[in-house]
Amino acid sequence: MKDYFKRILTLALFVAAIFTFSTNASAQEPVNISNVKNSVLFVVDCSNSMNSNDSDRLVCEIIKMFADGARLTNTEIGLLTYNDSILLKRGFFSVSDESALNSFKADVDSMSRFGSTDIGLALNYGMDMFDENAEGRRAVALISDGVTDLTYTRTGRDYNDSLYDENSALEKAKKLHAPIYSFGVNVDDMEYLRKISSASNGKLYSDADYSKLALTLLKDAIGVTFETGGAIGGGAITFASPLAKFGETVVLLWHGGAAHTGANIAYDSRKYLCAVTSGESWTFSADAAPSFAHFMKIKPAVTPIDDVYAPEVTIDARLLDEHGNDLPLFYEGASAELTLENMTDGQTTVLTMENSGTSFAALYHNDKPGPFNISVSVSGSAFSARSDDLAVGFSNNSPVFTDDFDKTFLKRNKPREYNLNDYFKDPDGEPLTFSISEQNDAVTIQAEKLIISSSEALSRSFSVTASDARGAATAGDFTINVVPFLLYYKNAIIILAFIAFALFVTYIALGKNRPDNPKLSAGDVKFVDSRFEGYFLNTLSGREIPVLNWNAALIDNKRYVSLGDLLDMMDVPEKLPEARKIFFEAGHNNALIVRHMTDCIVTFNKKDIPRGKKEILHHDDKLYITFEDHATEIEFRYKRAKRTLPR
Repeated sequence: MKDYFKRILTLALFVAAIFTFSTNASAQEPVNISNVKNSVLFVVDCSNSMNSNDSDRLVCEIIKMFADGARLTNTEIGLLTYNDSILLKRGFFSVSDESALNSFKADVDSMSRFGSTDIGLALNYGMDMFDENAEGRRAVALISDGVTDLTYTRTGRDYNDSLYDENSALEKAKKLHAPIYSFGVNVDDMEYLRKISSASNGKLYSDADYSKLALTLLKDAIGVTFETGGAIGGGAITFASPLAKFGETVVLLWHGGAAHTGANIAYDSRKYLCAVTSGESWTFSADAAPSFAHFMKIKPAVTPIDDVYAPEVTIDARLLDEHGNDLPLFYEGASAELTLENMTDGQTTVLTMENSGTSFAALYHNDKPGPFNISVSVSGSAFSARSDDLAVGFSNNSPVFTDDFDKTFLKRNKPREYNLNDYFKDPDGEPLTFSISEQNDAVTIQAEKLIISSSEALSRSFSVTASDARGAATAGDFTINVVPFLLYYKNAIIILAFIAFALFVTYIALGKNRPDNPKLSAGDVKFVDSRFEGYFLNTLSGREIPVLNWNAALIDNKRYVSLGDLLDMMDVPEKLPEARKIFFEAGHNNALIVRHMTDCIVTFNKKDIPRGKKEILHHDDKLYITFEDHATEIEFRYKRAKRTLPR
């Protein structure tokens, strides 16, 4: 009896798995509930050997069971029976058409089995039944108890004819994206069926491995999951209807022919029944120990919370299948509640969640940090579901003391205020309240202000505590010193005294070295009673240039002149453009102010004059200039003008 039920359940799971076909059988992708059209063709071996290999006609029961299991989906099925010729061809019809479904079941029950086996013929013929222009997914369920055998055929075909059709069918399967799922009925060597499935990107199912794959494939195909139960024992069972697509759910139960009763039974064969119910529960009674399968419950899932420290935490939940895929069709009209259980005191908080159409969300005020268990309950028009508990440790960051406070204040000064938010920060962005270890006339706190006022000298240390709204607190040390005026400003007084002394020393030194020290800018002062002399010590061209003498007639009544201007007056042939950036300006008391903006080496009193700096010459002072060509040199003399006495 055990082996009997094992064979039945294995075959049932195989047929259900045909519903989960895809264009790439080696990498099945989860598929959410949708209106994608599924086309499944059953190609069933009705040769004589099937009479013994399927003596209980379990194939017929499982084909019908698959059709019932697909009732609530957008699926059409077709049927092709064969031996060494085509016996029956039934075109595709929608499983939601009750009349067509009953007619299909009658065809399945009436299948007769005789003759030889020509799998190539059947597959090639079956591929032509698909509409290659139709949208949606396609699959072939090939059920056979062996390989092509034309030993006793009367059709005139041989193995090569069947092989030709088989290869043609496999090419069509690839073009149509119609994988072939093969099931061997009591076949010892399945290599032939394995080759067909592999070549079409399908799969071969066997007793050894199919039981592990069937449910996953079924979940991927219809977007909601089938859940299986083992033997339920004699008597009555009641289980909640976990999910209703379009307000209904399907229950498939294999009873093996035992006496049974149940409500809402849509179809009852000699081996299994199908119940379609929109209620919250379904009850079934049996004398035997049947196995059953039904749509699995939608599973809400709470999204893991990233910031458990925030004062306000947004908690999200989504409706998922077991693969973690969203189920967008089930949000409409659904409501959700968030339950938070405080594991410390056992208190429970229930919040209504907002339905955005793609998720549920609620805002939790994190005012009680600690360990919590969180769950979400969702109710729709035809389903209700609860998530697993999610353990969350809500927490609270303490305020941080960010800066030392060590201040010195004037005696008898006006009160001073300091914003304590400049010295404390809350990582969670919460507003802080402040308290002081000893509040008195000298130190007080008003809101976030620290106020210090004292008419006496004193030194005091105290602590200020910052607390957030959720009770976390941090203390910081504060020090104040109220001192007399001179003590408070002693450093500043010392610095100012040093600066004044330095200025005085500089003034004395400059006055001693330059008793006729002029202003650096002469204003409207002009050259009077002065002349210039120029001696070219060397030139780049090698020319010898006579001594240049600019008498008072050339420079009198001028305030400003460049060396270039002076050289032009004497028609000096050397090209010295930088001379126009060497300036002479009249100063007080016949002083000469010299400044240059060149890369020339300008030397006075054996010291180079930096670019842009002014230097002061007096009568009989000399200036040496080496021009930018590094060859031409001139000795420039500043002289008193010679006056001619009148006759």
